Amino acid sequence: MVLLVFARLAIFAQFQISAEFRPRAEMRSGYKMLKADTLDAAWIVSQRTRLIADFKKSFYSFRVSIQDVRLWGDETIVSSTGVFGDEASLDLNEAWMELKFLKYSSLKIGRQYFAYDDYRLLWHRNWNQHSLSYDALLYRFDHPFLTADLGFSWNNTMDLLYENFFPANRIKSLNFLHLSKSWNDHFRSNILIMLTGYEKSDTSNIINFRNTFGAYLDYEKGILSLDGSLYRQNGKNTAGFDVDAWCISANARVDLGIVEARIGGVVLSGNDAYAGGTDHLFDVFYGARHRYYGYMDYFSNIPKSTRKAGLEDYFAGLDVHLSQKLKMAVDYHYFRLANSIILNGVKMKRDLASEIDLTCKWGLYSDISLQVGYSIMLPEATLEKLQGFDEGESSFSSWAWMMLSAKIR
Repeated sequence: MVLLVFARLAIFAQFQISAEFRPRAEMRSGYKMLKADTLDAAWIVSQRTRLIADFKKSFYSFRVSIQDVRLWGDETIVSSTGVFGDEASLDLNEAWMELKFLKYSSLKIGRQYFAYDDYRLLWHRNWNQHSLSYDALLYRFDHPFLTADLGFSWNNTMDLLYENFFPANRIKSLNFLHLSKSWNDHFRSNILIMLTGYEKSDTSNIINFRNTFGAYLDYEKGILSLDGSLYRQNGKNTAGFDVDAWCISANARVDLGIVEARIGGVVLSGNDAYAGGTDHLFDVFYGARHRYYGYMDYFSNIPKSTRKAGLEDYFAGLDVHLSQKLKMAVDYHYFRLANSIILNGVKMKRDLASEIDLTCKWGLYSDISLQVGYSIMLPEATLEKLQGFDEGESSFSSWAWMMLSAKIR
């Protein structure tokens, strides 16, 4: 019925239907968690399926994206003679309308993606089969001289008559201003200012706001690309303590055609044995994890995986374009704690682990690609201790995956 309605509207405007199909098979024998001898590898297949409808006219546009994300075999309506179905698993991935006015201005309202700069603070985190969208209002001023985005959100989990209760581990209110300026064909600078509010507890109306501000610079000329970012945080953390945290990153890339080399690093500030008081742990909010901190996702939850000590990640990578459709890559990460921690009365070394990621992408057709990957984690004693092992007790930890991506337009 929805498609029929859109088809009638398409007579007077531009209408497009697209779809995405993305199954992924994994062998998990050390993904996110070091392997113990007593544990067998997990073999799973997950699948994302999306149907996207876009409707455009001269002064407004509209998008609805419906998705289903499932594990093969997770159906709950079954009997001894077969599988009959599942509880509802459809989800609204995107649903927004954008209104254009005053030549350079637009207003986007609804569930939408945010992706800015180096994606360290706001991104849609596409590796996750669900990905990440935001219920928000976005005003954009898009002028040849300057682009400015102003975003606002206010979240609730229930339709209440009084109070504004919300889970304390989720952002109650996300607000930001993003400014972007291209100075020439090679250099671009961006400024990001964020105000993020967390409720003090699940049953509290007290909202503590953390302020984040910083800049991202991007330079590209010839075979050389450079980019870097610096962000600072102050205000209050969820518990109401003062915040004084920072993040700095730098990356360089040399593209020689067939071979592309990458090198860089990031430091996220943290605490020494935090027990209250000023909090120095940098919050990456809804930023990219899998993209930056190793494909094995050991540091997707930095407060938990580092005991709030912060993280240093130094990496190098090499891409080899074997043909127009075939690319192979190898990435190496060296992880360290940004601050020292004490476990069982012992001050631990800051070295955590080395990770090696091998990937290969093959473009089967213009809209279909096949990707495979294999990663290994080489832990130091501190990471073993953090994950509940004695030194040298963990087994060889690895992870392999294969993913088919089809985007049909």
